[in-house]
Amino acid sequence: MPLIKFLGTGGGRNVTPFQTRRTGGILIKDILIDPGPGSVLTMKEWGIDVRKIKTLLVSHAHPDHITDAPVVIEGMTYGTKRKRGILLASETAINGLEGYRPISAYHLSLLEEWKLARPGDVYKGITVIRAVHTDPSTVGFVVEVNGRTITYYSDTGYWEGMERFARDIVIFNLETTFPSPTHTHPGVVRRVLEASSPKKIFITHFGWSILEYGPGKIARELEKEFGVEVVAAEDGMEWSGDLFDFIQGKQK
Repeated sequence: MPLIKFLGTGGGRNVTPFQTRRTGGILIKDILIDPGPGSVLTMKEWGIDVRKIKTLLVSHAHPDHITDAPVVIEGMTYGTKRKRGILLASETAINGLEGYRPISAYHLSLLEEWKLARPGDVYKGITVIRAVHTDPSTVGFVVEVNGRTITYYSDTGYWEGMERFARDIVIFNLETTFPSPTHTHPGVVRRVLEASSPKKIFITHFGWSILEYGPGKIARELEKEFGVEVVAAEDGMEWSGDLFDFIQGKQK
């Protein structure tokens, strides 16, 4: 069973509506992060039983991160028949802050437990970290699993101190090539790597400018510059957790 599986590697308003890349989120063992449009269908196509998911993490309430969350919750609860599963989600996802549409109170009631995710919170091996994004309550997550620390930065511009969470495995949502205070671009990744030494990096959640430039080209440039393994994720890519493992039959 893979440690990480990418159910989709696209994101943003110019990729999500057209499904240039899938937007199903990321599966880390039995933890699903940010199930955007098509998440449930992708799991069905790839033989993943939604009922195996125990924890759902939602970083913010933009469609490419939250759209399939209610359906995932219905699947986690065996078609609403069992009260089970845990949800950690941003304030916009829970309360609909500043006009964002939240997960419904009905769906929250189906869960065994749900919690508002605020930076600094720690719950069952999951640490909530901050983000700087157009959705004001966006968060990221650090997941401790199988002896690995996996940091998911979500959609964010650079924020002071973010590099201290880049300790082991890091996932960047690399949406744009253009400088932005609210989205991750290659300059943000470089700034983090200048002050940290992670063991392996995945880039994903590509917007149109990244896809146009070439995610693999960016990965190679970062590898050459910093000497750390950087993997440009593909839809369906999975990783076992072995730092020297092969990914989809090709060694990076």
